[in-house]
Amino acid sequence: MKSAAFKSFLFFSIIIIFSATPFIRVFAKDNEPNNVPEQANAMTLGTTFNGSIFENGDIDWYTVSIPEEGTLKVLTTGVDINDYYIYLYDIDAETVIHSKEIYPLGDVDSVMATYLMAGTYYVKVYPYGNNTGTYSVSPSFIPAVYPNDIEPNNTFEQAQTFALNSQTTGRLNYVLAGVHDDIDWFKITIPEEGTLKVVTDSPDNPDYYIALVDVDGEEVLHSTEVYPITDIDSVYKTNLQAGTYFVKLYPYGNNHGSYQITNTFIPALLANDAEPNNEVGDANVFMLNSETTGRLNYVYDNVADNSDWFSITTPEEGVLTVVTESPDNADYYIALVDVDGESVLHSREVYPITDVDSVFKTNLQAGTYFVHIYPYGNNHGSYHLRNYFTPALLPNDDEPNNTADEANEMSPFDEKTGRLNYVYDGEADNADWYTITIPDDGELKVITTAPDLSDYYIRLFDVDKERELYTREVYPLGEVDSIYRSYLQAGKYYVKLDPYGNNHGSYELESFFTPALFDNDEEPNDTFETAQLMSADTTFTGRINYIYDNVRDQHDWFAIPLEQNGGLKVTTASPDCNDYYIQIIDQDGTTVIASDEVYNQ
Repeated sequence: MKSAAFKSFLFFSIIIIFSATPFIRVFAKDNEPNNVPEQANAMTLGTTFNGSIFENGDIDWYTVSIPEEGTLKVLTTGVDINDYYIYLYDIDAETVIHSKEIYPLGDVDSVMATYLMAGTYYVKVYPYGNNTGTYSVSPSFIPAVYPNDIEPNNTFEQAQTFALNSQTTGRLNYVLAGVHDDIDWFKITIPEEGTLKVVTDSPDNPDYYIALVDVDGEEVLHSTEVYPITDIDSVYKTNLQAGTYFVKLYPYGNNHGSYQITNTFIPALLANDAEPNNEVGDANVFMLNSETTGRLNYVYDNVADNSDWFSITTPEEGVLTVVTESPDNADYYIALVDVDGESVLHSREVYPITDVDSVFKTNLQAGTYFVHIYPYGNNHGSYHLRNYFTPALLPNDDEPNNTADEANEMSPFDEKTGRLNYVYDGEADNADWYTITIPDDGELKVITTAPDLSDYYIRLFDVDKERELYTREVYPLGEVDSIYRSYLQAGKYYVKLDPYGNNHGSYELESFFTPALFDNDEEPNDTFETAQLMSADTTFTGRINYIYDNVRDQHDWFAIPLEQNGGLKVTTASPDCNDYYIQIIDQDGTTVIASDEVYNQ
């Protein structure tokens, strides 16, 4: 039991402490017995408690409860006790968190812990040796600066939802009963391809880590160490597909405190293509003369969408061009692929960013072609595509007409158009054949020109389909040229058009036939024995030296019977034969009686 004198001294001490520390609001004193944890006196935060050690072996126990994570500090000073100890214990009243020896008399010291979770902690005061006397203890609490995260979230399965483009706070590595809350997980769901960035800072944690983790909860996409205190740092990934990603925060060593995190999501600039279209068999239909957009090389669960395919169907021969550009992909390829889905017709590397480039082919036949987009390395982003189709300028010929046996029919006075050397599946339509049947001996002429074919050949073939009668190379672009033969007999002749090298385009044909001016003689009359009977004092016409299948009608024979002896005169003239002979042969068929060369000057 305390003496009256001691009580008076204790009262005086309390007044002095109050005057010196105006922040203390309330005074209290220990209640005995409080020698074991079970008897501990409860202290209120912000209150000064006065206690006394009366005799050797006396121990005072206190409890103090903190409502949340933060720093607990218990300040003490001896009023008239020269040397004593103060201990701060964990909630089990056994584990020492911090201890101090208080000496000499008047020393002000404290025990504290900066990383405690909400709970009831213990304070123990006992003397050094035989020291006795009175002391004061004052518990104070400073909460972590930022509010706590929702617990439990120590595993990725327990991750707290972190709304897109929002901010939240948390506390890291605070301890309860020796167990550290040393990991915090959050999950963020992004709705489409784009860049996810998480920024963090801490006013009271000097060193911790933040990691952006893939959808599997294991693969770290980006991590950084955040130090020193108040440093602002971030983790981000610029090529993520839609999905739920994770943010993991954990301390360096025993560092602890609160943090703030802010996430921002920036979608790819252009709209996505319809997936899946990673293989040629899954190609998206790309309507003719239209435009579309897509996104390339974004990643989900470590699998990149690094290939986009589109299909374009052209209705006829012409030029197919595909133009591309990207506002956010620094380097990628575009390829125009043939109908087999394998053979590359034209490809381009598109760089640097915002470069406008194209692939094209000017000699395509009707068919379904493909556009393949793929990245250079890890480059990713969105892209824009436009396709243009320009048909050949003149209508096509009827196919197939690639051989003489497949030749299109053309009348002696006719006009045709066609297209030459356009390609399908690696095979070029590099020959067009026509057949023209002339009804009589005369001249056959075929004129050609091309508005978009810069160099090609036109050939006239004999009736055997093999013998070339006339050939012209038609160039340059827009040239008008022709083939002809002026001495053809009636028959079926052939016209072939074929390109010079890889030149291609459309052409125009026009056929003309001019018959011989006089009627023909009766054939055969090529020999003395087959001579055509010709009456005296009559007029006959004929044609000489016209050719058929490389055989010329070089001789015409006429037989003139004379009923009586006398003279014979044969007069001849020609409007279209420049040079020929006329002879009068005796009845033996060999003896030349008269001869003359008829030469038109």
